[in-house]
Amino acid sequence: MKIQNHRLVAKETGKNLNYQVSNATSNHLMRAYDARMISDNSDQNGPLFIVLSREPSRPNSMGRGYCGAGYEEYLLLIEISRAKIELRDQLLLQSCLKSISMFIDHGDDLDDAGNGLVPNNDGSFSYRLFEDEASQERNLVVRGRRFHVSLVPAKDHFTSK
Repeated sequence: MKIQNHRLVAKETGKNLNYQVSNATSNHLMRAYDARMISDNSDQNGPLFIVLSREPSRPNSMGRGYCGAGYEEYLLLIEISRAKIELRDQLLLQSCLKSISMFIDHGDDLDDAGNGLVPNNDGSFSYRLFEDEASQERNLVVRGRRFHVSLVPAKDHFTSK
């Protein structure tokens, strides 16, 4: 699928899928050079997806200058309702421009990069940033169709073995 004129279009056939894509969602996904759905948080209110998006820090830099080859990683909370795809919330996970790094960063492969988010049994995710103390981690939950992050005592999934 691709986004064309803020509409979702099937890449193979060029058929319009009759979904209007909000400007905020479209801006992220059109800038992204890689994006992966990491969770389906659909509920009684409809489809809700968490997407990990990697976007260039400075899109027109041709790889030169400060963060020219860097990237920004966002978690996007995307809702589909009444033929509209809307960005409900976003969370900056890693950033060259703002010097934010996850404790577990697997580099260029976005499939591996998502492994810094550890799924918990209750549907939440745990992760750590380099700035976090060893005794704490961040817990990410979706509540009220928004991301909520809190600091909690660390579990053993982030300790080095």
